Amino acid sequence: MRNNWSKCLGLIFIWMLVACGSSQKEEMQTRLAEARKKLNNIKAQASATDNIAQSLIVDNERKLVIVGDLIIESDYKKSDLMLKEVDSDLRQFLSGGKNSVDNVRLRKHGLVDYRPNGGDAYQSLTGKENPRDLAALKTGVRAGVRLNMPRGSKLTLVSETEINIRAYRNRGTALNLVLLRGTLQLDVVADSGKVLVEMEGVKLEAESPIKMEIAHQNLTGTRYICVYQGKVQWEADQLKGDLIDLEGLKWTSDSHPESLLPLSPRLEYPEKKAVFFAGEDPKASTEFHWFSPSLISSFQLQISDNPYFFTRVYDRSNLTDLELKLDLPPGEYHWRVRGFSKDRLPGPYSGIKSFVVARGAGLQAERKKPSQRVLGKSGPPITNVKFEIFKPTVVISGRTSKGARIRVNGEGAVLMDDGSFRSVINMSVPGKQLLRIEAANLETGAISVWEKEIVIP
Repeated sequence: MRNNWSKCLGLIFIWMLVACGSSQKEEMQTRLAEARKKLNNIKAQASATDNIAQSLIVDNERKLVIVGDLIIESDYKKSDLMLKEVDSDLRQFLSGGKNSVDNVRLRKHGLVDYRPNGGDAYQSLTGKENPRDLAALKTGVRAGVRLNMPRGSKLTLVSETEINIRAYRNRGTALNLVLLRGTLQLDVVADSGKVLVEMEGVKLEAESPIKMEIAHQNLTGTRYICVYQGKVQWEADQLKGDLIDLEGLKWTSDSHPESLLPLSPRLEYPEKKAVFFAGEDPKASTEFHWFSPSLISSFQLQISDNPYFFTRVYDRSNLTDLELKLDLPPGEYHWRVRGFSKDRLPGPYSGIKSFVVARGAGLQAERKKPSQRVLGKSGPPITNVKFEIFKPTVVISGRTSKGARIRVNGEGAVLMDDGSFRSVINMSVPGKQLLRIEAANLETGAISVWEKEIVIP
């Protein structure tokens, strides 16, 4: 009799556990369905040209897919946290009606302070402020903020950066800023107006579209500007000049060398939405492979659990190989890579890909075969290239469009009226050397690149 009673109690306990789990599952599935319904409403209202709304849609669609997988795995705690995050994003968007995009213009992480127009004291940024009311922004350690401007333009401040905002979308000027310290990234779309930036002793002016990174490192006294798209006029130390696509300039205490920036690498593995399984281990072994369209001496790899990279799980900038292996705990990650010029100026980031490390066992993501080498071809053509080695010099000749600007390994080439060009460069170091020719359209800023590895005897 006692054994039968014990069995009954055991069955009742098991039934209660199953019922509790079933109740949690039903609750999560209901919340997931409601979130999908809200997101579908936003998709129906949002314009296809509204980059901010489309970014929010894609970001939260991806999160809801992960929530569905977590519910299947009975991970209700993580499901709850991610659904709350999605609900917060959607609530912010929907609360503003037709102009709801205004409510998601400021995305922040960590300690970010602002100074309002007409005010002297800094106060904590909530993310709901109107950008027109900001006179200054300041980010703390492991913090960051992105200002999503109309039509898809973006201003991003990484950690430990401070700027003064003189003007925001006023009388033909998209932005007028003063960089006091740190690093800011600008991506301003066409027909948005002028972009004006000042930092210690340097003035910059650009017409949109413009994509660039600017840094003022107080500790080392180094200042630099890297132009990834567009044209920038600079003025410093009673000197003036222009920078166009993939050109950078660094100011140190005694020099300001100009550099050609490397092309952006291409991410190969992990692919987008790849899943890695940790099995019984606390971490999963994850390989990273990328492809560089040009010979780059070092790379920076960033891995983050934040889609805006305000914080990084891994961040190294002295990598010399095109691959790396890391052990990562379960979670959702985003990764990107960029290269550095010979003067240690950063080139443009690659695209961003996301992947998941999951607990338990499953079919691992397969690596595709690496792509073949492809160089940019958006600018003037580069044809009939010939070179002769007369150690320690190399004579290069070829043909391009009339009026193009030609550079060979960073040095200007002589361009004839018929489009033929000629250059003599010094290559005295024996062994493999990279020969790089760039042709730029001065009106559009479009650039094409021809590269070949040659051997100097």
